[in-house]
Amino acid sequence: MATRLHVLHPMLVHMPLALMPVAIGADVLGKFTGQRGLCELGRRAMGLTAVGGVLSSVSGLVAQEAVHLEGEEARAKLVTHRNLNLGITAAALVMVGWRRRMKEPSPGYLLSGFGGLAGLFYTAWLGGELVYRHGAGVERAGGVREEKSPELLPKNARRVVGTGAANVREGAKHVVEELKDGEVAPQLRFNPPMPPS
Repeated sequence: MATRLHVLHPMLVHMPLALMPVAIGADVLGKFTGQRGLCELGRRAMGLTAVGGVLSSVSGLVAQEAVHLEGEEARAKLVTHRNLNLGITAAALVMVGWRRRMKEPSPGYLLSGFGGLAGLFYTAWLGGELVYRHGAGVERAGGVREEKSPELLPKNARRVVGTGAANVREGAKHVVEELKDGEVAPQLRFNPPMPPS
């Protein structure tokens, strides 16, 4: 059973979502209990969080070019989701270097980690909104640009790699263009009404 290129993003996004809470939680417990093993787990888990963040960010650039969204609200959520995730990934990379220089986490490091967790949970919610409310990447809802998300089959390997690379280039171009236009987190500018339950 084949899947499409844009589906790599939801497959990879769980790595940083699962590992950052482990990293910060282990460091908090290790610091307050004095257990060096927990501090070591926190240090290593932050490294894996950063790796997962990079993989998730790159696959997100691929996916943003392959999904079809309608309306300004959906677009604002996508731009906010993408830009905040790029920022959180950059912060995780900085935190890896910061954490390597300490046997146990400092209060500033832990505070930064809690900020990263808050941002991560918010952007995960935005990702859910994009899929479940706006149909991003959902074929039956017309949320996929099939030419930008070929099926992941051995016979399509060259097309998958070429399309993925083109999507990353286009995605990075959109990041730069939208940041130049002052669009960092446009979703934060308005509060859309919740649908009736």
